[in-house]
Amino acid sequence: MVEESNIFLSTQELQELIDSGSCQVIDSTIIPGASALEAHFETRIKSAKFFNILEIKDKTSSHTCAMPSQNDFTEFMKQLGLPNDGRLVVVYDQQGVTTSPRGWFMLKYFGYPQVRILDGGLPKWVSESRPTESGTYPHMQNASVEPSLYQFSEHPETRALFEDIKTLVEKKNEGDNSVQFWDPRPASVFESGSIPYAHNFPVKDCFNEDKTIKPKQEVERLMRENGIDLDKTVITSCLKGNTSSLGYMLLKYVGKQEAKNYTGSYEEWKAFNEA
Repeated sequence: MVEESNIFLSTQELQELIDSGSCQVIDSTIIPGASALEAHFETRIKSAKFFNILEIKDKTSSHTCAMPSQNDFTEFMKQLGLPNDGRLVVVYDQQGVTTSPRGWFMLKYFGYPQVRILDGGLPKWVSESRPTESGTYPHMQNASVEPSLYQFSEHPETRALFEDIKTLVEKKNEGDNSVQFWDPRPASVFESGSIPYAHNFPVKDCFNEDKTIKPKQEVERLMRENGIDLDKTVITSCLKGNTSSLGYMLLKYVGKQEAKNYTGSYEEWKAFNEA
């Protein structure tokens, strides 16, 4: 397998990049039942902008985190003030490494060339007494836009759509198991509903107590021991497309090329089948 180079960035590496002004930083946190934006205003890494996964979506869809179109994504990035200018973009979240992979996936999908995830997220950063800032700022109100810096292109090869999953489920019904579905959510959540044939392996054990990622060889061993068949194409799914992005990122971390993220996940699957 060929590994995806440099998915994670250490706190020290980010500190040096911030000090030299040579990166862009975004916080892509979701906090169920609370305002992640308010928490961002209370404590954030210096210069970070809030990438609101719940708002940067297809507004015509009823699905919670529906992927936006390329045109809509472009407008969102202009409002956020996150130019695609070749600089490294570092994504973090306030809980460790939970929803930052969704921000990472979206930026990669739409063509940012350099995107990395802060290893350990904000908890690791704060535990080391690294500089933070607080206070509100005009969010999604960027007025300085150079159109040439907001050019994007989609990478559909990284994503599975409803029709793809439907076709694969039909093949599985006929005994074709050449593709594996992986749901990386906690077992208690997984049991409340998933797409057909999904295999559950929660990813908690892939991380250390300080919320940093374990070595690649250890993560790959955990995957194989817990039923992830890395010799097959693996498609990740969850409820809304966030934890599936975490699973997809881990597949890339260990070097899995034949992988896709079903961003619509069980929420979309259930809604389309009920319709």
